[in-house]
Amino acid sequence: MRKILLIALAFIVLSSPKATSQDKITEILQKEMMRNFEVMKNLEVPVYYISIRVEEQENQGIISRYGAILSNFNRKQRQMAITMRVGDRNFDNMHYSGNMRNITQITLPNTDVEEEIKLSLWRALQQAYSKAKDDLESNQTQRTTRPEEEDKSPDFSIEKASQYYEKLMKFSDLGFNEKEIIEKNNALSKILDENRDVLTNNVYMGAVLSRQYFIDTDGASITQNDASVRVSVSGMVMAEDGMVLQDYTSYFGRSVKDLPSFDIMKADIAKLSNNLSALKASPKIDSYTGPVLLSGEVSGVFFHEFFGHRVEGARMKSGFDAQTLKKKIGETVLPERLSVRFDPTISKYKNYLLSGDYKYDDEGVKGQRVDVIENGVLKNFLMSRIPIEGFPNSNGHGRGNLGIGAEARQSNMIIESSNPLSTEELNKLFIDELKKRNLKFGYRIDKVSGGLTMTSAAAANVFYLQPLIVYRVYTDGQPDELVRGINIVGTPLAAFSQIMAESDDHKIFNGTCGALSGGVSVSAVAPSMLVKELEFQKTGDTQKADPYILERP
Repeated sequence: MRKILLIALAFIVLSSPKATSQDKITEILQKEMMRNFEVMKNLEVPVYYISIRVEEQENQGIISRYGAILSNFNRKQRQMAITMRVGDRNFDNMHYSGNMRNITQITLPNTDVEEEIKLSLWRALQQAYSKAKDDLESNQTQRTTRPEEEDKSPDFSIEKASQYYEKLMKFSDLGFNEKEIIEKNNALSKILDENRDVLTNNVYMGAVLSRQYFIDTDGASITQNDASVRVSVSGMVMAEDGMVLQDYTSYFGRSVKDLPSFDIMKADIAKLSNNLSALKASPKIDSYTGPVLLSGEVSGVFFHEFFGHRVEGARMKSGFDAQTLKKKIGETVLPERLSVRFDPTISKYKNYLLSGDYKYDDEGVKGQRVDVIENGVLKNFLMSRIPIEGFPNSNGHGRGNLGIGAEARQSNMIIESSNPLSTEELNKLFIDELKKRNLKFGYRIDKVSGGLTMTSAAAANVFYLQPLIVYRVYTDGQPDELVRGINIVGTPLAAFSQIMAESDDHKIFNGTCGALSGGVSVSAVAPSMLVKELEFQKTGDTQKADPYILERP
């Protein structure tokens, strides 16, 4: 059982850098953190850095099903997480794994009771130190038994300490009227319930307001708000062979007023209902390799998976990662007409809201635009405070859940082409490519449910996408045919070389990425794309269920 070290407490309260404005909790935590840090940095195993993140979150969500309320919840909580580094910046307790092995998380009182907050931090610091010291010893032992590391960069970067303060927001500012939301939820759910093909449906409307605090022993003090309102409507049907199929519609805003009108939502849900019925009756297709046309929403998810995760710098710190692009800085990795940037500093793209924006990341570093690909050439990586060779500093992309820690993660990804085609030209090129290969048809993917990617050196370096809406497109002019039953599989370097052309339209995917450091909000802005060669893999029986033996009421 790990022994908890009791730290002697200093009786002199040391001053710490203050932002121009502060909430009371920041002042309390700063003083107590610095008071203890003065002791801990002089211990036999010294602490050289501490950061504290606090999130005060209010979250209300309403879920309807079959035209009635299934769940109505309203939660308030205040959580604190401590990151502690012992040793020194060149080699410390976080070595090999980024910020995800030494997070101490506790619940704080919702009111600023000074003595309780101090005691909570005092206890948490001792727990964090005990674990950090053990981890440092373990890392030192592993260093003597493993091969010499290729990347000799330090474990933690030196960054300028920032001070930033936003005034307090109230949950009422989001315009979440419970009575109105319940009425809308039930009405939208009723549209799907009236379709007897739909076995189950779910309508969620939720609002989250988070007040986020970050302080550290380098002098940073950040106080900012994060507000979001999301709507998600989904339904499920079962084909005659037992295959379970689904489709969804979603909306994002920073307040309720950002959402589309109720009439637009009703029209979208009616379309969703029709899609579900069509899916139920659609034919199942076989495996396929050949040209595929991707909608802008799908190509955004496509790039997020096969490209975005491979430019997250923290992954390349470890020899366990395949490091697909680490040695390719300055090389052409995409067609020269394509450029890709990540920019958390913008909240809109051509008046469309983006969900991947923020002022400061979860390590207290100001979010920055990063031009990763310029005219096909790899120029940069997304960096947190975990350096890699050639990239010693953060560019404000250290992100992660409170209780997990921060790693380099994506934000708003924007893909643009210097030589786009019109939609008509792109469709014609697609048909021409099919005819050139003597194919009677190809496929167009309009929507996916998500995807995943493997970047580990110990596994196949592949990505998967899970299509929802796929059409078979015929070269002889027959109407496009809705089909089902496939996943997309591929390898990143092969995918890079297969992009033939892009359109001049852009679609936006606002979602949540659940990678190494937990779920973070991201956006992908991308044009429709024609991919010369993409592989479809049959879903098999994994999506099948036993057909119902009783008739639906």
